[in-house]
Amino acid sequence: MELTVEWGKKTLINMEVEELLAAGVPVAVIGAAAKAYAAAQVAQMADGYRAHIATQAPGKIAEWLFKEQIATKANAFREIALLVGVIEAEAKEAIAAIPDDADDIETQIHNTLAAAKAQAETAFNEAITLINGGS
Repeated sequence: MELTVEWGKKTLINMEVEELLAAGVPVAVIGAAAKAYAAAQVAQMADGYRAHIATQAPGKIAEWLFKEQIATKANAFREIALLVGVIEAEAKEAIAAIPDDADDIETQIHNTLAAAKAQAETAFNEAITLINGGS
């Protein structure tokens, strides 16, 4: 994980945790930067799913209007959009709960991001299956 850290009068750009530690950057400063990085990753993931939903919705909704399936399909889109928001909030909360000076902050952040991504992918795929007529 490459981090950019502002420490004292220095800005250390795109450095690995080990490099930051070797440069004398306090663990809490590195931890805060790692958490900020993780929060940005969570937001980026959620925005990606939202964008995918938005690009799929207009054409599909017009098609479904004529097939009288709009209520079910629109509800599935709404549910996945809400779920992405919940996953994003839960991941951000989990990241915020990690102590800035945790020895294994990289591992905790990686695990949190991986779990959020897996949960979002599963929910998204299930919703798309439902939207496309599966059960």
